[in-house]
Amino acid sequence: MGDRILIFNWNDRAERIVREVHNDVAFPDVPVVVVSQKPVDSFAYSREAAFQGVSWLTADLCDVAALRQIEVFRASCIVVTADLDVPDPDAQSALTVLAIMRAWESSAQESKRVGFVAEARPRIVVESMNHRKIELLKGAGATEVVCAVDYGLGVVAQTVLTPGISAVFQDLLTYSYDTNEVYILRHESATLKKGWSICSSTWATTFRGKTFSDAARAVTARRRTHPDNPCILLGVRRRNESTREFELLLNPSPIHQPTAEEGALQQFGKLKDEDELVVIAYQRPIFEEEAADA
Repeated sequence: MGDRILIFNWNDRAERIVREVHNDVAFPDVPVVVVSQKPVDSFAYSREAAFQGVSWLTADLCDVAALRQIEVFRASCIVVTADLDVPDPDAQSALTVLAIMRAWESSAQESKRVGFVAEARPRIVVESMNHRKIELLKGAGATEVVCAVDYGLGVVAQTVLTPGISAVFQDLLTYSYDTNEVYILRHESATLKKGWSICSSTWATTFRGKTFSDAARAVTARRRTHPDNPCILLGVRRRNESTREFELLLNPSPIHQPTAEEGALQQFGKLKDEDELVVIAYQRPIFEEEAADA
């Protein structure tokens, strides 16, 4: 899988995504390809630093042959923003996702025929306008679906109950040198991206088999050796044993409340190698250093 990001449909939300991705403290050097049904006046953005390294293509987003030509399956992430010019944006996005998946499947089959390793399933993030369509979009092949309207209303409701909390969400959703972001850190066997993982030796000595409280203390203690980027453990992403889907456990108690499907209290237990740590920090924390410092 490659390192470029594809953004389907050009609009004000897509523009915001480019600006955030190419922020100096995010991924300023990652190539971004904008694919739109209609030609975009790219010259208007040509002098802005955030749009350096952005390519612009015009294509039918539901044309499997066109998507194969663009090599959508070689992107590290594909973002499908809602096309508000059509009667049902979510239905249109579902068709686009189906076309992406078909382009990937046909490419994978061709790779196997000629003896090459097939590209990994693409990571597809979709903007939804109706939370009732989220399952439809996931069924089409979306990896993650974000309903911005729901999130916005959730922040409004939270602000009613807790005055001033909107500033917290704004801080977390803005990339800059003086704001915090949320990061997910994995065991190095779970990702190929250097710096996005925790090396085996550090994981074994610091996290494996530890309670959440032990892990939180270890992450907090890191503030002494890395005062320029203090880090706090917020929670854990853990696979549900039945569905094998990741579930988010923020600030888990030793006994977490069950879901309707679980039906009984379950012990959080101790950290496993496939667990993922959810942390807050000014920049993505690099835990490989711990092994070198030991």
